[in-house]
Amino acid sequence: MKSATGIAGDLAVGGRCLLLVELRRHCEITIARLLHENEISPESQPHS
Repeated sequence: MKSATGIAGDLAVGGRCLLLVELRRHCEITIARLLHENEISPESQPHS
């Protein structure tokens, strides 16, 4: 059986890892959206 501080430490590390994964996914989505918007920008397609 782990001590309370050991469990709290594991939860803190796990939460940090989840946060980093979420941040990375958010960044990737944002970058992809920016690239997509640049591809279909008004400059490249005047008729839109």
